Amino acid sequence: MVIPCGIVSVVPSLPSPMNFKPFIIIIGLIGLFLFLLPDVGTFERFIAQRNWVRTYGAVENISIIPGEVTNAKKTFRTVVHYSYSYQGHSYRGTDVQNYAEVYPSSDSVESVRRFKFVKYPLHSALGIALNPLSPNDSSVPEFHKTGVFSFILGCAIVFISALTLFAMGKRRDKLGSR
Repeated sequence: MVIPCGIVSVVPSLPSPMNFKPFIIIIGLIGLFLFLLPDVGTFERFIAQRNWVRTYGAVENISIIPGEVTNAKKTFRTVVHYSYSYQGHSYRGTDVQNYAEVYPSSDSVESVRRFKFVKYPLHSALGIALNPLSPNDSSVPEFHKTGVFSFILGCAIVFISALTLFAMGKRRDKLGSR
């Protein structure tokens, strides 16, 4: 289809595939930095903790870290302070949830803290994992979601971006050899 445009005719065409290359690179970087890299540390710690000793500690206190407020919702993360014994020695630990929980906007830090004390009463048993080589290093496994879904999503985005760039390069090479 030719569109007359004054003296010169303009033939509309789709942009060259090479014009999409920066866009695909940006999508790949988004996958890398938003989904893949933030979860690498959590994922590595999750793998390392498979060899840790599972035991129980006692809840000493709970505190709440308020997060952002969006769409009439508030987010909070729980911090638990606990004590435990290992091989005749006493230790204290503190762990912070690596994910935020969403609550109605009407909830306050104190109401969330009261709710958490129902779930984790003072001096109640709390499942923990501790590093047998360094018993001071402990954590509450249920506070650390591995982020497996976002890790896999990040891998998929980076892989598809790389595959698309590779295919575009092959197509350009094929067109250039004609």
